[in-house]
Amino acid sequence: MQSSPSSASTKPASIPPDSSLNALLNDTNQALRYQVKRCLQAAVARGDLITRAEFDTQLELLAKTRLKLSELEKQLHELLACQSGMS
Repeated sequence: MQSSPSSASTKPASIPPDSSLNALLNDTNQALRYQVKRCLQAAVARGDLITRAEFDTQLELLAKTRLKLSELEKQLHELLACQSGMS
């Protein structure tokens, strides 16, 4: 029994050999890594990012400012109380 020419090959012609497939996968992997790296760099460049040291400095400054505000509020209440006691 002879096999027909159309059924002799069951492997589709569009699938490259293993070495070509590996090369294609490596190229695609590298291209994807490059694109992800570029996207992340662009996102970081657009963002208002600061270092941890700058963040800690700002946190300390905020704590001092809150303390000073609390002290000023206390003084204001004392002055208002004193003023209302005089009238």
